Amino acid sequence: MRVGWRIRYSWLGRHTVYDLIRSRRLHSVRLGRCRRIPVRSLAGLLDSLTKEADHGR
Repeated sequence: MRVGWRIRYSWLGRHTVYDLIRSRRLHSVRLGRCRRIPVRSLAGLLDSLTKEADHGR
């Protein structure tokens, strides 16, 4: 899915999404000049954030 779709369907802003990609916490794929984020990658990020939040309680 495109980065714009990720922003629309999540709480993440564009800047945050690109920061996550640069820090390698969110996997993305370049197709020509376009950047796509696999659905599994976003699900994995959400799982890890949930685990971090649960450990912080």
